Amino acid sequence: MDWHIRPLAKASTLTSQPFEIGERIICFLFRNEEGQLERADVKADEESNFPQREAVLGRWGRVVKEKQDEEREARQQVLASSEELFLSLFPEETDAAVADSAEPDPDVEALKQVLGLMLERKRILKPIAQLPGGYQVYRHTKSKVNYKVSTADLAPEQLLRIQESLNALVL
Repeated sequence: MDWHIRPLAKASTLTSQPFEIGERIICFLFRNEEGQLERADVKADEESNFPQREAVLGRWGRVVKEKQDEEREARQQVLASSEELFLSLFPEETDAAVADSAEPDPDVEALKQVLGLMLERKRILKPIAQLPGGYQVYRHTKSKVNYKVSTADLAPEQLLRIQESLNALVL
C-alpha cells in the first residue's frame, strides 16, 4: 500500500495565513473522515485549535526555512542515505570488504557499482586502485576503510531490477 503525504504547506491549514521564514509550525498526521491519511500544518499558536485531536497519529514541529535551504537539506539527506546503503552492502570488518566473497549476487554488485560511482563523484569514496578481473578499490574518506567494487558493464536488465532501490535514493 502506498501512502502519499503532501509536503509542508505554504499556509496554515486552519487559517490560510502564509507561513513566514523562521516561524515555528506544527505538523499533524491524521486520518480524515474517510479513513485516509492526511497532513495538516498549522502555526504553533494555532495548535490547540486543531479540530481532530482523536484522529491524530503523529505530530511534530519544525521551523520554516528558505526554499534553497530546504532543497540543500533534502540533497544532503539523499546523499547520506546512499552512503549508508553502500556501506551496509559490505562486511563490517576493516578491509574485509576488499577480500573475495563466495558467490556475489549480481544485483547487489550492480547496486554497489552504481552507488560507488555516485559517491566517488561526491568525493565520499576515493578510487585508490584498479584490480585485475574488473574491480575498483575505493577508500571511504571518513573511515579510511577500503571497498572492492566490480567495474563490469551493467546490463539494462540489472538496472531495471535494482531500479526501485535507486529511485528511492538517487533518482
